Amino acid sequence: YVTGDLAFHAMALGREGMSGNWCLLCNLMKSQYENINHTDGVMLDILDMFKKGKAAREAKKANEGFKYEPWWDFIPLHHYMVPLLHCLIGVGNDLLASFLDWVNEEIECWDQQEVRTRSLITTAEHKIVDEIALRDEYDESKNGKELKSKKGVMNRRKKAIEAVGALVVVSDSSRNQDVTDKLLEQCEEFLDDELGGNVDDDVNDTYNL
Repeated sequence: YVTGDLAFHAMALGREGMSGNWCLLCNLMKSQYENINHTDGVMLDILDMFKKGKAAREAKKANEGFKYEPWWDFIPLHHYMVPLLHCLIGVGNDLLASFLDWVNEEIECWDQQEVRTRSLITTAEHKIVDEIALRDEYDESKNGKELKSKKGVMNRRKKAIEAVGALVVVSDSSRNQDVTDKLLEQCEEFLDDELGGNVDDDVNDTYNL
């Protein structure tokens, strides 16, 4: 037996992120099963779910809500149990939402556009928080750290190019050989440190290309 909320069930059944769009027991979409007079959908079988999940994974495209195969092929679908507490919380949330809608309409007298706007703002704020968490998680990953390192290298290369540009300006505006030689030495030292080798060799290799 497997127990957990609908989001967990969707993940375990290969339908991550689809718990609010598809029935987990049959092939009906939300727009279909929300209709009180809808026709019963075709009940799903764990083996059929495996086939649809595999096809979706190989095609890299969701198929009837499936993105990949279910985690376990030995647990029948009717052994997935949703805790009663989650159902009661869902009913309570619906009652609270209905009450707030009544307050907004009858007492505070918000029009539907304002209600929608407030709802979208809240959703956007939650989305921003989620995206920031994803960004921070990526920054701490191996790829994120590698990207950060490469960005640092690019910034240092940019400074080197700017230093060379300053050298050209000074060389054009001043004929002081000592000043020019000093700037050249500084640029060579800087580039040597960044490139990890001899600047003349790197420059020659570049022109040979």
